[in-house]
Amino acid sequence: MTAAKIGLAHLDVVALLAAIRRQAVAQAAGAWPQLGVPVDSALSSPLAPFALLPLCTGLACGGSLEILKPIAANIALAALALRIIDDCADGDNPHALYLATGIGSATNSAATRPQPAHHSVAHQYRRCLSARLSDSLRRPGSRPS
Repeated sequence: MTAAKIGLAHLDVVALLAAIRRQAVAQAAGAWPQLGVPVDSALSSPLAPFALLPLCTGLACGGSLEILKPIAANIALAALALRIIDDCADGDNPHALYLATGIGSATNSAATRPQPAHHSVAHQYRRCLSARLSDSLRRPGSRPS
């Protein structure tokens, strides 16, 4: 479904944040089964609205929710990984993951993600751009937008 088909104003933001969170936990558990529980406890519920930026940006460019949700989940995992590493470095979070698991396990958790967010984003961007260019070139007299 593209933004034009669903209308950005009609998105259920709470449901989307929950879907992104579920996707992030599932991706983490898929990469390393023991990682699902700490990710589930570390990600806020609901996720902060910041997690919607990749969706809104992608929808505005004609992307689909099916492609954009895993990208948003990867970005949420990357942000969580950076937060875990930051907590290990500065020790200023009294609820940091490393306090329960140890620094070694926490940094392993931060380093183990299903795939780097930048890889997923770059791959999907190329795929979307290629499709849009192909569509534009097939229509007589049209230019890529």
